[in-house]
Amino acid sequence: MMANKFSIGLVQMRCTANPEENLSRAMEKIREGAARGAQIISLHELFRSEYFCRSENPELFNLAEAVPGPTTEALARIAKERKVALVVSLFERRAAGVYHNTCAVLDSDGKFLGKYRKMHIPDDPLYYEKFYFTPGDLGFLNFDTAYGRIGLQICWDQWYPEGSRVTALQGAQVIFYPTSIGWHPNEKAQFGAAQLDAWRTIQRAHAIANGVYVAVANRVGFEGKPEKGDPGLEFWGNSFVADPFGQVIAEASNDKEEILVVECDPAKSEDTRRNWPFLRDRRIDAYQPILNPETLRQCRKSIYAALPRLPHAVSSTGFSLCILPRPLLMTRALRDGTPRSLGFRMPAEWELHEATWLGWPHELTDWPGKFAPIPWAFAEIVRHLSCVESVFLLVENHAAESRVRAILKKAGANLDAVDFFAVPTDRGWMRDSGPICVNNSSGEVAFTHWLFNGWAKYNNCKRDAVAVTRANKKTKRCVWQPVHKGRRVVLEGGSIDVNGRGTLLTTEECLLSKTQERNPGFTRDDYAEIFREYFGVANVLWLKNGIAGDDTHGHIDDLARFVNPTTVVTVVEDDPKDANYQPLQENLALLKTMTDQDGKPLRVETLPMPAPILFDDQRLPASYANFYIANKIVLVPTFNDANDRVALNTLTGLFPDREVVGIACRDLVLGLGTIHCMTQQQPAAQ
Repeated sequence: MMANKFSIGLVQMRCTANPEENLSRAMEKIREGAARGAQIISLHELFRSEYFCRSENPELFNLAEAVPGPTTEALARIAKERKVALVVSLFERRAAGVYHNTCAVLDSDGKFLGKYRKMHIPDDPLYYEKFYFTPGDLGFLNFDTAYGRIGLQICWDQWYPEGSRVTALQGAQVIFYPTSIGWHPNEKAQFGAAQLDAWRTIQRAHAIANGVYVAVANRVGFEGKPEKGDPGLEFWGNSFVADPFGQVIAEASNDKEEILVVECDPAKSEDTRRNWPFLRDRRIDAYQPILNPETLRQCRKSIYAALPRLPHAVSSTGFSLCILPRPLLMTRALRDGTPRSLGFRMPAEWELHEATWLGWPHELTDWPGKFAPIPWAFAEIVRHLSCVESVFLLVENHAAESRVRAILKKAGANLDAVDFFAVPTDRGWMRDSGPICVNNSSGEVAFTHWLFNGWAKYNNCKRDAVAVTRANKKTKRCVWQPVHKGRRVVLEGGSIDVNGRGTLLTTEECLLSKTQERNPGFTRDDYAEIFREYFGVANVLWLKNGIAGDDTHGHIDDLARFVNPTTVVTVVEDDPKDANYQPLQENLALLKTMTDQDGKPLRVETLPMPAPILFDDQRLPASYANFYIANKIVLVPTFNDANDRVALNTLTGLFPDREVVGIACRDLVLGLGTIHCMTQQQPAAQ
């Protein structure tokens, strides 16, 4: 015997920052929906508040409550009063420090039927749900109301067909999707229509594939405070109901509060499934590989094989860059090996870049008494880089972005090539705290995120240590956090230099010394294994000590650099009385005995050192080796020194296909670093 028809209601409403006001308005709309004949009514996701996951704020955990709890008790009275079943999305406090995105179901007599906890938790720009919610642990559930059997999914769950299939197979006549989804302000113009269409299509597909009604209640309206640095989200509404063959039978607008009331006929599901027997023809005997790790590896190979055939576009810099749809970016699920085992390696700096990472300067104590010219020195570097590649620029917040934009505009930078990231930093020397990129032969680019501990010297490094994680919420790259002997590895980008063919330069002073010790107990063999697995390096070349005044204790990027696969340029000091003379001669001698990964002797060239630069009796680490190789140009630090011209001429000869540009760094070096220290390259996806 067929089940009876019943009517469902979807409440599409705006929310304010006042939970009690939102609850009161929701109750009014439930009464209105019931008066129009709705028997099962769904509110949108997290209806008691604005969508708070736009930021990561520990104070917002105070919005959570027990489920069942005060809100379900209040709504149970309305359910009983109006004889309606309710689908209610709430921020659940399960226990101290354990929170869920939860949907409660109340029957028409006010009885609490149970709850579903959101299974798939997103972590996207302005959708930082992983900060707040633990993934669901109750499985995919059905609930028998007085009017019909319903299943639940919550927002991000709607992109996963597996959950819908399991829910439908348990007998759900309607699958409800309480949702909070909208347009990111930076994406609406270009992607908005496609995003909305994809969202509608995936849920219609669930209805079609399972022969079941799908009901989606979304919030509407703009939430955010752009004037206070919160760009906000424009929730696109468009709540809708699709019948068992995916036809949209009712749909709300994208900008108004509305209540949809729709009749559901279980007989239509029966008829659809008889004529389109997708459930009958499933091959459940063949689906086990979905759960098999080997399947993930095969999937990864297929993705990589497809990458070269993806569409290309010409960037504003004139280079051809692969446009990767988000679903094809390497996911965490595929990250089940080291970069080397998956065919990744660290490319050389002269290989084609997509962008350069920079952190805008703000720490006054890094340039004591001389901070005023520093933003303009950075602006000059951005000006040159923005002509040849994108610049990924970290700023403290959106207010800082406005100030930086004004400076860059005055300096003549190409702002169209600058992509701002509101990621707070302690110092922002991106060479050492930014992502060290690896790529593979298919063109995929991924990040290695090493533990950063302030050069084993400074305690105020916590924000720098998580900068990669925060920035990657926008870039969506696969990230490896290197581990060796059971602990995360400390490594700064300035401590290594590679030729992209399997050879790496570093120093004993930085990685093996007991002073400012990064990884206590690690030996040359440990580092050889680490560099092999995470950079694809087979040949590690160890120099001795770095230059005088180097705050990092021996970074290679002030000392010796690859300029092509077979050539190293190293700094030398001509004055035997200078503190740098002996250590630099020792390193020069070592380099002349060293070979590349193929056993061939290195070609060794030299750069002079500038005269010592002192500030308040402190020697500063001024070195021409701290140059940065960008697309088409090489940026070289200069120090108002007679050797500036010698260094520029030498590097011009070593980079015949690039313009060599001098950047005045006499003020900048007071921060104990210059151009290479502040930059980190991201290779282009080929």
